Amino acid sequence: MNFSFMITIIFIILIFIHLQMKNIPKFAFLIFVVGLLGIIELYNYKENFKPYRYDGIYDRYYENQDLLHIPESSSDRDGLKCAIGKNIKIKTIQDKKLSEYQDMKNTMNNVLYGNKQFDEIKFPENYGDISKEAEEINTVNEIVCPPVCHLLNNQEDCEGAIDLRTPLKNIDELNNTQPVFNDSYMMREAYKCLDIKNPSNSSCGSNCSVNSDLNKCIYDIKKCNWDSDKDKCRKKCSFYDREGNCPSEYCDWNASEFKCEEKSN
Repeated sequence: MNFSFMITIIFIILIFIHLQMKNIPKFAFLIFVVGLLGIIELYNYKENFKPYRYDGIYDRYYENQDLLHIPESSSDRDGLKCAIGKNIKIKTIQDKKLSEYQDMKNTMNNVLYGNKQFDEIKFPENYGDISKEAEEINTVNEIVCPPVCHLLNNQEDCEGAIDLRTPLKNIDELNNTQPVFNDSYMMREAYKCLDIKNPSNSSCGSNCSVNSDLNKCIYDIKKCNWDSDKDKCRKKCSFYDREGNCPSEYCDWNASEFKCEEKSN
């Protein structure tokens, strides 16, 4: 039987009993009704506020899951750590709220099946309100992690992935005339972009993009390329700094300049 339907039937029966038995104290009946409504609210909350599940991002980083690897790229390491940290933060926020409702459920059970009295029930402040938790989760979701190219599963995200070397509180940190990054490379490249005169798509070059609101070029180094034939995202060749890491499927190693380059068509 549907839970809400069952509660409704019980509620109707209680009203009928109260009308037939005048000696039931109105205060006790009111407390019981409030408790019943609380159970309904708890059930609806449980249905609509699902616990956050670990999305397997660490496991998906490695094709061979039998071995423990440490990503050779520091930005990949930071990106992986950042993504896992976001999962943990969201799970912690939700667990804290769910434990509050679990405590209330246990209190109600003690009234129904134990030795607690109706007047001992005390609902938490703002009972049923999850706006605070939703705001906290949105703040976590706004964090921008350094991208890990082969974990991006669609072309738009892949081609738009910016070479972040450190997590950002939100994407607006890039759209700033006085950016402060916890990475010297990003700081240097960002101010090179900002120093460009008469910003335009052509003058900003490949490492920057035009921000029309600021009328400035801003940091916009793209990290990934999309392989349309295999429907997968990959890191650009220029981000491999050693011959042994330079993937021969897409890249050639330039021995004279000691750098990994895209294969020429």
